[in-house]
Amino acid sequence: MKFSVCFIQCQHKLQLPHMNMPLFVPDLEAADCRVRCICVNAARLSELARLLSEQHFDLLAIEHMAPYGIVRRVKASSPDTKIVVGGNGFLDIFTKTEVDFGIVGAGRDSLRALVSALQGKMPIEEVPNLFYKRSTAEGSVIDCTAGTIDLSLTRELRPFTPMVDWEYLGFRGPTPALSERGAPPTLVADLGCPCRVKAPAGNEADLELHSTRYSFTDAARSRFAGLREQRLTGGCSFCTYGLYAGAPLNVTLELLLEQMTYLQETYGFDRFAIGSEQPFRFLQQLLQQTLERGLTLRQLRIRSRVEWVLRSQKTLREALEMAREKGFQIALWQVGFESFSDRHLSIYAKEQSVEQNIEAIHVLEKLAQDYEGYFASSVPSHGFLGNTAWTTPEDIEEQMLNLGPLPRCWRRAILGGPVKIFDELLPYAQRLKRDGLLVPRRDSRSGFRFADERTRLVERIREYYVRKSRKLTNAFFWRAALDAYWDFLGELVADLKSKDESLPHPERDLVRAKKLIDRKVDPILDAHRLYCRGARAESRHKFGEALQCYGEANQCLPENGAILAAMSRAAHELDKMSQAAGYAKMAVPLLEVDRRDYADDPNIDLLLAQCLARMGDLAQVGAYLRAGSLKRRCVMADGD
Repeated sequence: MKFSVCFIQCQHKLQLPHMNMPLFVPDLEAADCRVRCICVNAARLSELARLLSEQHFDLLAIEHMAPYGIVRRVKASSPDTKIVVGGNGFLDIFTKTEVDFGIVGAGRDSLRALVSALQGKMPIEEVPNLFYKRSTAEGSVIDCTAGTIDLSLTRELRPFTPMVDWEYLGFRGPTPALSERGAPPTLVADLGCPCRVKAPAGNEADLELHSTRYSFTDAARSRFAGLREQRLTGGCSFCTYGLYAGAPLNVTLELLLEQMTYLQETYGFDRFAIGSEQPFRFLQQLLQQTLERGLTLRQLRIRSRVEWVLRSQKTLREALEMAREKGFQIALWQVGFESFSDRHLSIYAKEQSVEQNIEAIHVLEKLAQDYEGYFASSVPSHGFLGNTAWTTPEDIEEQMLNLGPLPRCWRRAILGGPVKIFDELLPYAQRLKRDGLLVPRRDSRSGFRFADERTRLVERIREYYVRKSRKLTNAFFWRAALDAYWDFLGELVADLKSKDESLPHPERDLVRAKKLIDRKVDPILDAHRLYCRGARAESRHKFGEALQCYGEANQCLPENGAILAAMSRAAHELDKMSQAAGYAKMAVPLLEVDRRDYADDPNIDLLLAQCLARMGDLAQVGAYLRAGSLKRRCVMADGD
């Protein structure tokens, strides 16, 4: 019987698998293994557990971001199945669970060797870059192999024949590999982060992991100490990347073009993302050679750091001129703003300031105006971190003051979630430990407690608001709810600043705050429900019923351009032309404000064009239609 391997990636939304595991699939199939690849909804692990209990696998490969529940369920139903975890943040899940193997650093050769070892073709001690657990008289211990393979971009990528058409479990909708929805595939331009430098040898005597259930051999302890030293040598304090491996410019370009060609010829992709923090060093040459080779390009997503965006404005504008000339879009995704408090940026070791963050935002807004439709910078895609263990209401007030003058879309930054502690070796986690704020857990990710009890109340209210707002599937209503939360948060912070740091009745205050949130958000939920009911009636051509539903929604939420535009549309279908024009006239100024504050949303342009046409004002209709159509053609489903 063939050796069987199952690759598992956990996702919170329907999207392509990350591009590391898809490269391993053909390697193992060439080694006569049976391979199955599954992307599972992280909220639907019970379905995965049933599948794994029905079909035995010799090896299960998971990423470090997987919920710990996967390991418990697999070991409970199939204790003989071996589990290997990879990725930069593998440490926590490997040391706290029954995961058998951990691969660090270069993974492609290591995984092939591990499978050979499990097939009895070589000793496990000869597998490079491997941590493993072995039994001793005192119990299980963590050991490591002596061999290492340095990072090499070429060796990790070639041959580039990834299998990206995976199974999807717990999701609805078409497979992303065959769909227009979701994020594009990521092209690998380098490994790790260029902010990292080579680490000195580790001092194992100082190594302490509170939450591990295993002891270490001397070799493993020394290797773990080396990983800790890597995390201390540059980069953000919460980042699990180790060392950096790039390649000369000509090699990088050739590898990128090789990846684009394969993915387009095999799967038909014409949108790509580049997985590098430093894309500006090769951006122009890549675009030029892509067009010269006759590849079709509709969108290219890049990411970067704030200081590199500011430093590379000329390069970005030159690339955008090419994009406008050739009719494709460049999207600047995943810029790590993280915080609008200088104190917090220092905690994160971002080496940037709030002033630089705001300057970068103005640059992005100006580019969006100058290259409308050909440049995108979707705010939800950027990096924002929320309340830390050290956050105070004064810090929240500072961030709100800094965000206040910006377009409303940037208010989303205030909803950033807390740092996920994948690894107790991180400088961020070490600082928590030093300040007595780390909450280590043996069977789950480590957490933290707030030094300021007032902030714990703010965080619980934020979580409550997020749960309520998830019901709002239409972006106009989600934004209205965010505006309501923003106003409420300002009132709450002002109230908390007048109190002592230890709240006398935190639960009572939480109940009161939830009631205030309900009072602000429930009318928006009602308006959204009525709006959706009207849209369903409209789809059945029951325009009278639709107009009534939209009118009731307008009573719940009067200042909403989408509702008034829908009322205008329904009235127009009923041949009530003057009424339709009146609703359109009320909608236009509201939609123009939305367009200024949410410039990347194509629906606003299209609604404005429709309303102006019903008013008989045709001067700008064509311009709005062109802008909306261009944005809709390029901008994908990663918005609110």
